[in-house]
Amino acid sequence: MDIKKQNNKNVELFFESYANSFDSIYGHNKKRNFIGRTNDKLFRKEMYIRFQQTLKNINNDNIISILDIGCGSGRYCAEYLRYGKSVIGIDLAQRMLAIANRICGNNFPNGDFKFIHADYFDYAFDKKFDASVLMGLFDYIENSKSLLEKLSRDTNKIILASFPKRWNILTLQRMIRYKIRQCPLFFYTKKQIENMLNDLGMNNYELTDNGREFYLKIMLSH
Repeated sequence: MDIKKQNNKNVELFFESYANSFDSIYGHNKKRNFIGRTNDKLFRKEMYIRFQQTLKNINNDNIISILDIGCGSGRYCAEYLRYGKSVIGIDLAQRMLAIANRICGNNFPNGDFKFIHADYFDYAFDKKFDASVLMGLFDYIENSKSLLEKLSRDTNKIILASFPKRWNILTLQRMIRYKIRQCPLFFYTKKQIENMLNDLGMNNYELTDNGREFYLKIMLSH
């Protein structure tokens, strides 16, 4: 098995085992204990910030179709459906997608959505999307420039993404935890992201410092 396939497999296994716990971070799982909820508020506040930023960007009449890459348990997708959008989610973890299908199906049985179990790099779409969303995905992507290149071909209007900072108070702890689980993990500096965007000719963007991560909005013109 080549390195890319092995990394993908390790990411898939990590999130297969993490599916229910991950979904509960967004506060929808009443079984999450007090310590878990407290840790989420203290150490995962960036996840809530990016959630709100993304919904604000998506709640736009010019955005109709959305591709959510690394959609996980579908909590973002459910909100897109609440806004009446057309949604396709793609993810490596089958258990995550099972949760996503259940959440979206139960809450929006007539919603326009579809979930795909696949590697985005290997999947060819027959249409472009108004928006592509990648929250918490670049953490696990080694060749981020290639991913952005493919996104520019699949997206008409905006790309929304988060990038974990290379150095913050929890970097070392997270590196150790993921290494134990044999899950690949990548971090970024602001300059690294800016250089990558400039190399790709993606000059119309907003890069926001959210504390432990950067939030990126790319405005495309085709």
